[in-house]
Amino acid sequence: MSPRLHSQALAEALRRMASQPVATATFILVLGLALAIPLVAALLLRSVSAAVAHLDTDPVVNVYLVPDAADEDAKRVEQGLRASPEAAEVRFVSKAQALAELKGTTHLAEVLATLDRNPLPHAFTVRVRSAEPAKLAQIKAAWLQLPKVDQVVADFEWGQRLARWVQFGERVVYAAENVDMVVAPGSEGQLGILPRHAALFTLLAAGEMRVKQGATEQSLVVFGGFLEVANNRVLVLADSAERVEEIDVSRAEEARRRAQSRIVDRSVHWDVERAQLALQRSSVRLRIAGRQRGRRSDIPGRTEVSP
Repeated sequence: MSPRLHSQALAEALRRMASQPVATATFILVLGLALAIPLVAALLLRSVSAAVAHLDTDPVVNVYLVPDAADEDAKRVEQGLRASPEAAEVRFVSKAQALAELKGTTHLAEVLATLDRNPLPHAFTVRVRSAEPAKLAQIKAAWLQLPKVDQVVADFEWGQRLARWVQFGERVVYAAENVDMVVAPGSEGQLGILPRHAALFTLLAAGEMRVKQGATEQSLVVFGGFLEVANNRVLVLADSAERVEEIDVSRAEEARRRAQSRIVDRSVHWDVERAQLALQRSSVRLRIAGRQRGRRSDIPGRTEVSP
């Protein structure tokens, strides 16, 4: 194409953009956000990694006494905690110590100094021997019965979840060049992506993602996240993902049975929403593992491409 035609095309494009300023600005903003997502995700991952390095993700339970609990009450609670077979280590944090630490680690020192009395309770930090949810529920229920105990809180659960996310984020589950087709579970249906596909950014649902490369095909299980197509590349940032050969079928079957039992059993106060999510994930794993076993005889020369 001649320089003159290039100039004419550029002038026409600028004219169309100027005639629709709102639509043009919106398109540029959306495109800029889509292109920035991988960079933002990488920066966020680094920040979260640094934070998680300082988190205590071991099983720890905090026991808070009522505000008016006296020193003698704290001693009786400490005896009860130390007598528990589930307590591996017990550390007492007095209300005076907690206030001093709060003054030294926050910007509230001047405000706290104006208070007539210490508003913080005595507390115990207990390292427990098991992080199994059912066992934790029993521990919380038992320790709430101790005199003058106000709250029992497991503060390590969110830290474990965050640490697992960071650990996954630092792991590339699958990477390959010269792929012929990617089939992914979009939030509104299956997506088939061929080379030179138009730019795309969409949400993912739970399901199977297949990467076809010549005579081979790699199958993965993804649970939510995002898919971006740009510059003839497909980038997937999944909430959770694993190769189909990594699926532990017996473990998934046990997880499904346990989730079904908890959904049906109303005699115990189970987290039904969590059980339903576990049921969905285990069912997806089992369905895809079974489907993959049926494909193996039809796909010759299966190979894996390592990152």
